[in-house]
Amino acid sequence: MYIKWSKQADGFHQATFPLKKYRLSATLMDDSVVDGVPVQQSILLGRLVVEESPDGTLKFLLGSHIHFWPGVHEKLKGVEMSPEQASAIFASLAAVIPQS
Repeated sequence: MYIKWSKQADGFHQATFPLKKYRLSATLMDDSVVDGVPVQQSILLGRLVVEESPDGTLKFLLGSHIHFWPGVHEKLKGVEMSPEQASAIFASLAAVIPQS
């Protein structure tokens, strides 16, 4: 299991140039083999609206990071994984989105 990050443009806003504004999505991916056939399953954990500065730092807009974590905890309750996998998933998420 791993986290796949994706960015979706949120339009060009002259007022924020040179900052980039986009929607950042975190998806839990699970690659497995069932009866010899590769199967990929995904669970969208959440989306945030961010503004990225030229140096790569993220500013979370509209308080989106505050609402992100409760949704992640709720969605991961039903996913079977080892404690080590859960720890790695939360560490991967926390490296990008602070828990506050």
